[in-house]
Amino acid sequence: MPFSAILNGAAIIFPSSHLQTDPIIEIMINEKITKAIGIPTIWQGIYETLKKNNKASLLRLKEFNVGGASAPPTFIENFQNEFGIKTVHAWGMSETSPVVTVSKLLPEHDSLQESEKIKIRSFQGQELPGVEIRIVAEDGNIAPRDGKTVGEVQVRGAWIIDAYYKTNSNEVLVKMGG
Repeated sequence: MPFSAILNGAAIIFPSSHLQTDPIIEIMINEKITKAIGIPTIWQGIYETLKKNNKASLLRLKEFNVGGASAPPTFIENFQNEFGIKTVHAWGMSETSPVVTVSKLLPEHDSLQESEKIKIRSFQGQELPGVEIRIVAEDGNIAPRDGKTVGEVQVRGAWIIDAYYKTNSNEVLVKMGG
């Protein structure tokens, strides 16, 4: 989000480190926020507060990205149906700087029922251009991309860390690139 906002000339608003739902909603209303990002627990609090205070109509928020934990289908459905706000699920880590996948519907999903579309949007999504992902099973083989096989996630890309530097010390430098 910070990179795309800068590249598009958009303003970036950061709330304080005290993330209370009422002030966040007020910031979104006052600053006319149309896109936002946050973790599910913050958005769940915002959802509950919006249901109580009837301020959803004052929001210009059209879409928010959620990461840090899974966004269940009911979570996505509630924001969409009750407030007209689209939830976009993304996955990444600090070491991946930060986003690796984004769950967006593809043209082949157009004919699906709305409930199926919401289920797809709750998945981790497709990897971004420039990133490669694979799952390695316990036996060391590359696992199939079947949505069922469990294994270790391996990610590679130019902005993904390759290794931690001096992991037995307190240094926090990392080697980039993969």
